[in-house]
Amino acid sequence: MERASGSERSLIVAEWRMAGFCFAASPRYARDTIVAECFERVPSFVASSPRFMDTVSTSVRSKIMRRVRSTNTEPEMKVRRITHSIGFRYRLHGKNLPGKPDLVFPSLQKVIFVHGCFWHGHNCEAARLPASNVEYWRNKQSSNIARDRRILREIRRAGWKTLVIWECELHNAEGTRNKIRAFLVTK
Repeated sequence: MERASGSERSLIVAEWRMAGFCFAASPRYARDTIVAECFERVPSFVASSPRFMDTVSTSVRSKIMRRVRSTNTEPEMKVRRITHSIGFRYRLHGKNLPGKPDLVFPSLQKVIFVHGCFWHGHNCEAARLPASNVEYWRNKQSSNIARDRRILREIRRAGWKTLVIWECELHNAEGTRNKIRAFLVTK
C-alpha cells in the first residue's frame, strides 16, 4: 500500500464529506487530520474493480468507524445551536430517560432525538447500505430501528412528547428551526 499524496487526500476528504463523514468532529483534530494521519489508498487495480466500492483499506475503514461518536456529533451540535438561538434551554443526554435523548426539556416534558440517517435507517440517500458486508449492516440498521421505536414508545408512555430530527433535515436550517420552534411552543 502506498501513502496518499496531498491531492489524493483532498479527493478522499471530498468523497468522505459527500458520504456524510464529519472531519471536524473533535476540536482536538485539524479538519483533514483524519486523512493526513495514516490513510492509505487501496491499489488502483483493486479500486477499479466493479465489485469494490471502498476507496480505503479495511484497517483505514476500521479507524474511521472507531471515530464515529454517539454524543456531541456535528448534527447534534447544529440542533443545539438552533434551539439555543430560538431561546430555549435544555439538558443534555437525559440519563433518567430511556435512550438518553439528545436534548431534554424537563419543564416542558419534551425531548429531541437527533438521528444520523445511516445509523438509524432513515429513508434517504445518506442511509444507503455499504456494498460490503450487506447482511451485517442490514441487521444493524434493523435492530437500531426497532430499538428507536421501543425507546420512543417508552418515553411517550411516561408522558413525554418526542421529536426526531434527522441529519438530512439539517440541510434546510430554516425548516429545522421552524420544526423545533413549533414542537417546543405547542402544548
